[in-house]
Amino acid sequence: MADSVILEFPSEYRFLNMVDLLCVELVGEMGFPPEAQNEISISVIEACTNSLEHGNKCCPERNVRVVMTMFPDRFQVEAFDHGEGFDFDEYMKHIPDPADIAHLFRYLDLKEQRILFNLIGNAEKSAYVLAELDHVTGAQLLQTLDKETITEVLQEMPSDDAADIIGNMPEELADEILNIMHDDDSDEIEHLLQYDEDSAGGIMSTEVFTLEEDVTVKEAIEAIQQADDVEMVFYLSLIHISEPTRPY
Repeated sequence: MADSVILEFPSEYRFLNMVDLLCVELVGEMGFPPEAQNEISISVIEACTNSLEHGNKCCPERNVRVVMTMFPDRFQVEAFDHGEGFDFDEYMKHIPDPADIAHLFRYLDLKEQRILFNLIGNAEKSAYVLAELDHVTGAQLLQTLDKETITEVLQEMPSDDAADIIGNMPEELADEILNIMHDDDSDEIEHLLQYDEDSAGGIMSTEVFTLEEDVTVKEAIEAIQQADDVEMVFYLSLIHISEPTRPY
């Protein structure tokens, strides 16, 4: 059972002290240590300041409404204002780098991470975000989706990353996903799963980019530029049919 306290005040900075005092008192009653009390209070004041400044444009006629809820296992704060808001789905479409999304995950607990991840709604972008996270977290996030969506996301990932994530899933779910994939991707993943995650075999990539020895510089550059199916080219090898491969 949760208890809530609601505050509503004009958009004036002098009322933030009232919010601060109430917040510290509530988290203190819940048993949070002093350091955590301070961090929570700073976060709440920041949220209220954003509502006051950006949502209500510091207009005293517009109120900020704050709801502080005490759950048995957490303290939740919601701040409401009169701002126009934004379309989260549209915002997610224009984030230039999925690493920006992944960066947010370090500030969220698992439940909040799952909510954010489920809002992405795009298999390719979801795959890029997962590639920026550790494999344990990636497996936990995917388990909230249906099996078809999990498969779709994993097929957008390099095989070595997909194998590491599947390797951190419950065995029964991992087998079901591999059965659904049942193509060249699943064959590569099953091959990589034979190796320990931190071994040389476990971290190798099955995506290989090669050039013939007699290609011109122009042809080599064009080939690299057109290699859309390769995640990143780190090494080039010149292949001669009568000589061993020479790495560069």
